[in-house]
Amino acid sequence: MKLPKSIKVGYKTYDVGTFPSTVTGATNTLGITDHASGRIHIAEDTHEDEKVCTLIHEILHTLFYESGVEVDPEIEERVCSILDRGLVRVMRDNPKIFEDIMKYHKGWK
Repeated sequence: MKLPKSIKVGYKTYDVGTFPSTVTGATNTLGITDHASGRIHIAEDTHEDEKVCTLIHEILHTLFYESGVEVDPEIEERVCSILDRGLVRVMRDNPKIFEDIMKYHKGWK
């Protein structure tokens, strides 16, 4: 998957890029979101399917942050982990629905 250069969430645009997995020292860290700098980082050696889930996962973190909802970090991580794969499956299995939503959305004011 070619990652987008940026993603707009609420009032903020997040730059999207990659990082070597060795940077964090944690083998299970596939993505990092830095809200202060407005950056989402995805591990560069991650399998393509996992990059999709990781990008959605990090976008979910930005939604928590941008909404101003304060949640225990462990609970937030759990919620993002539950939703990321589910959302990817729904998007993959129902692409027409998302095309229709985007067509409808273009008419929103």
